[in-house]
Amino acid sequence: MEIATLIKCSIYSIIKLVFIALMGFIASRFSGFDERMRGGWSKLIFTYFMPAIVFYQTATAIDEIKELKELWILPVACLIHGILEFFIPLIIGSILRISTLDNRVFAFTLGFANVMYIPMAIVEALTNETDELGNDAKNIAFSYICTYQLTFMITFFVLGYNYINFNVRDEQKLQQKEIEMKEIKIEKDVNELKNENIIQENNNDNNNNNENHQPQSNNSDNTIYVSNEHVHDTNGATISNNERRVSLDENHSIKQESKQRCSSFTRPFINCYKLLKKICYCISQPFIKIWMKLPEIIRFSIKNLFSIPTMAAILGVIFMLIKPVRDPLLVSGNWSIIGRCISYLGSCTVFCALFLLGGALSNGPRGGTISTWKIMIGIIARMVIIPTICWVATYLLYKYEILPSNKVMYFVLQIESFAPPALNSLVVVNVCYPNGTNSTSTILFWSYMLAIISLTVDIIITMTTLDN
Repeated sequence: MEIATLIKCSIYSIIKLVFIALMGFIASRFSGFDERMRGGWSKLIFTYFMPAIVFYQTATAIDEIKELKELWILPVACLIHGILEFFIPLIIGSILRISTLDNRVFAFTLGFANVMYIPMAIVEALTNETDELGNDAKNIAFSYICTYQLTFMITFFVLGYNYINFNVRDEQKLQQKEIEMKEIKIEKDVNELKNENIIQENNNDNNNNNENHQPQSNNSDNTIYVSNEHVHDTNGATISNNERRVSLDENHSIKQESKQRCSSFTRPFINCYKLLKKICYCISQPFIKIWMKLPEIIRFSIKNLFSIPTMAAILGVIFMLIKPVRDPLLVSGNWSIIGRCISYLGSCTVFCALFLLGGALSNGPRGGTISTWKIMIGIIARMVIIPTICWVATYLLYKYEILPSNKVMYFVLQIESFAPPALNSLVVVNVCYPNGTNSTSTILFWSYMLAIISLTVDIIITMTTLDN
């Protein structure tokens, strides 16, 4: 394939991605695609579309078990990329003397890449322009991307969440110290005012004693008059009250009879329900006690591990290994409509994610507590230096046949090397540490602006080195 054609296809692929993101940007500005709506949109993608494509692509990633010898490379590569992308910005932030709380935001935002939406969008756009990667390259690449992101799910939803939550714990400690200092000041003020309060209480007691000696004859006359009127009223209402009591007794007896009939019918079911409840309680008590004894950070990690996309990936791996169950339900057979429906549901993930990306970047850079020049240094290291190192290492492994001679896998690994930071980091920071939201927005904005250029160059160079 000629270099000019490769450049044209690569640029066209990026233009399609930018166009969809631009529509999201315009919608956020003029069509009410605000932050609240984007939150619901993001939840919709995360809960339904993304798990569908993760499950289906992971379950159908291989046809035979022997193909697993190639797939292990992808999670390992994701782990290596994640270590470099996280720890190098963390070290840079320490060298630049960014404060501890801000440095956590800095490293967390840059340290976790958009390993799924952007690579899938690039594959989707490129395979529609050229068949250089081979037949059915799109589905194969999607399955590789889903396998690659298995490691990302664990590191992001477990380690990443716990890391950024250190800011929450530190802030709580600072707030407790401030509260303790305020309590000490309040105690001093209270001790100074005690004597004055005692004097005022004594004066109030003397005034109350003088008021209690005043005559109260008028009040007694009024009470006698009211009581006489009350006697006349009650004598007139005794007949009507007796009639009401008789009717209420009849209704009560009817209800009791109906309850007895119902209870005789439902009593076995109620007893069975109570028995099952007791059994479940007895079985769950040991596990609940063990769970409560675990440290808070471990409980938090386990909860995040069982997120919906992670469970979809694990379930996809199980189906991938059990071929007699997978093929009739997902690939071919009378029940394969289930797999086609799941695939159809997940097919809109890429476009919805790009639309959401444009809306999320609509606010642009909003400053923050981290200096702009420090952010730029971190972005250059994260988006240029680290990806270049990963790209060269992958190319050498592919050239000297240490990696499998698989064009699609090689292309996926090279695209993942240049993947920009994940947009989910903005949601996490907004929940866990709102003071870092502006810094995260600035980092993401400039990272994705630079990604337009870096990904274009990456695609062109990668496609030219496929056959070398």
